[in-house]
Amino acid sequence: MFATLNEAITFIRSYLTETEGPPRVFDTSHIILALYYVFNKGPCSRTSLSAYLNLGEGSIKSMIRIMKNLGLINTTFKGCYLTELGSQIIQLFRYYFPLIVEEVPNLKYVKMGNFNSLIVLRHISISNFIKLRDMFIRKGAEGASILHFQDNILSIPLVIEDLSIHSEEDYSILHNFPLKNGDFLVICGADIRQKALIAAISGLLSSINLFIHLE
Repeated sequence: MFATLNEAITFIRSYLTETEGPPRVFDTSHIILALYYVFNKGPCSRTSLSAYLNLGEGSIKSMIRIMKNLGLINTTFKGCYLTELGSQIIQLFRYYFPLIVEEVPNLKYVKMGNFNSLIVLRHISISNFIKLRDMFIRKGAEGASILHFQDNILSIPLVIEDLSIHSEEDYSILHNFPLKNGDFLVICGADIRQKALIAAISGLLSSINLFIHLE
C-alpha cells in the first residue's frame, strides 16, 4: 500500500525501468490511464483497452502482463479488473485528478487541436504555468491551455481573467463539468484523440514536484 501518489508512480516507473525486455511503446501514463479506464468501466477486454489507449494487441498483452506482475489487476474470462492495490492507486490519482474527459467537442477559444482532452486538477498548486504548458507539448500535444476556476469564473492565468467574455460557448461547455472552487483545468489538443489524452497524463505525471505541487 502507498501513502502518497508519488510513491505509487515511483513504484510503477521503477518496475518499468528495471524490467528487461523489448522496447515498449507504453509507459507509466498508459498504465495509469488503463487503471482509470478499468475503474470506470469494470472488467474490460484487451480489445477495449487497445482502442482506448491506441495500442496494438502485442503492446496491450505486454502491458497487462506487467500490470499483473505489479499486482494492479487480475484477469478472468470476463476481462481485466482491479486488485485492491490497483484500486488504491487509482483512488490516490483521482483525489488530485478527479475527472478525465477523453474528448471535449465544439470548443473554439480554448480549442488546442482537432481533438481536445480535458483533465481537472484538484488539491494542487501550480508554480509555473508556462513551463507546465510546455511540458504537455513536449509530451506530444499540439497545444495546451491551463484554466483556473474560482467563484464561477474561468480564467487562463497570465492570459485572460474571464473566459466568458471571450467565448460564452466555451465557458458554458466547461462550466457544465462538476467543478469546485480552486480547480485547474488542463486542455490538450492533438490530431489523434488518444495522443491528446496521453500527452495530458504524461505531462502531469512528469511535472509533479516540478511545476505541480500536491497539497
